[in-house]
Amino acid sequence: MSQEAGISPFQTAQARCVICEKEANFSRLKATLYSETKRDIDLRPVTVLWSKKVAPRVDPKLFYFWQCPYCFFTADHHFFQHPFKDGNLSTTRFRKQYQKGLAAYTTSEDIHKLLLVDPAAPGQSVYLNGLKLNLLACFQWEQVDEVTKGESLQLAAYYLRLGWMLHDLRHALTKSPKVKEDAQALIGSLRKLWPHFAPSEAATLEKALTYYQQALTKSAAVNTILQEVNVRLIITRILMKLSRMGDAKKSIVECKARVKYYEGLIKKKREGDSNFSSSDVQDMESAYGKSLALLSQVELIYDKIEMTIIDRQCKAAQELLNQHAEDSYEDKIKILKKAGYSDKVVQKILPKEKKKGLLGMLKSG
Repeated sequence: MSQEAGISPFQTAQARCVICEKEANFSRLKATLYSETKRDIDLRPVTVLWSKKVAPRVDPKLFYFWQCPYCFFTADHHFFQHPFKDGNLSTTRFRKQYQKGLAAYTTSEDIHKLLLVDPAAPGQSVYLNGLKLNLLACFQWEQVDEVTKGESLQLAAYYLRLGWMLHDLRHALTKSPKVKEDAQALIGSLRKLWPHFAPSEAATLEKALTYYQQALTKSAAVNTILQEVNVRLIITRILMKLSRMGDAKKSIVECKARVKYYEGLIKKKREGDSNFSSSDVQDMESAYGKSLALLSQVELIYDKIEMTIIDRQCKAAQELLNQHAEDSYEDKIKILKKAGYSDKVVQKILPKEKKKGLLGMLKSG
């Protein structure tokens, strides 16, 4: 008795390329068939749950990018279907700057040869194809002047996703030694052709961080409190992933200040600003509530990471103090301070000696 065929996770979608203006069919994942239930600090999906009868169960992030089969322009599938939905870029300006940028880049042709994906070629690695598309999207979009100088939100997301891909490569999540070897060889070849390429997970996240920070102040796509909070919290997450906890704390404080300012703005509108209807105020209150919820999630993550770091440092500090067991309380504090331990660690390891009160001095023991 033959087994019942599984449900395919793919469906066909048609879209027009913004560069060559030709229409083509693309393969898209059915979003209703899976959910990304657990994420890393930088939002990298860790756990993907598929509906029971789906086959094959693929890694969704490997199918995020589409490539025009005619001119090889590469972008995420959302952009192909709804280009220039946010921001100030127009199709005409984008196309002109894109073509000019690629023509000016002397090794552009060689980079494209290295990164182009042929869907019909047999025996291809799904991971390697996904990596190539992500790399090419980053390279192509970085040649657009207005993207690198202002409307960089999309490019920031591409570099963040590239960081996820390189994380999987570094931790051997590609499941095949041959695929890992081929991917590393590809990256090695690419570095010679693309000098500004960020070849590691950390370097790629730093690039994503730079573009997100720029978008925060220059992109017209960041035009609501919810969008601003989302971008600020992605910045915070990347900083935490890079172990820049001091900068992450500053980012959270800045975000809280912006949310507080927005709360005051809502209060003013609620008290009788005639330019705003009751539905406008309700929308603002809804965005405020969502912003608070997002902020709370990131603060919890920060607190957990900080506690883990402090516990680890306390263990090391205690090992250091074990070598100075006979020293005075004051000398032990000096030793920890000299070793560079924070006040939080010092206070946890060496809590302040409590002075005896009157009753304490009268005790016989």
